[in-house]
Amino acid sequence: MIKKHLEEHAPKGCTIKVTLQDTGNPFLTPIDDPMIQKAAEAYEKVYGRAPVYKREGVRFRLFRISTIS
Repeated sequence: MIKKHLEEHAPKGCTIKVTLQDTGNPFLTPIDDPMIQKAAEAYEKVYGRAPVYKREGVRFRLFRISTIS
């Protein structure tokens, strides 16, 4: 979708080449992970209440624009 957008909106005379690098493998971070716990502590300190953990997911395609000319 981003590749199509970039190609459709490229300035006249500009060539854009987008190369897919990775599809982004899914993962699940355990809520008892030390970094998650630190983030939860910061959240509670700022907002005055503990975070509610929800299991959600999203998948991002990773790419880079390799050539702009």
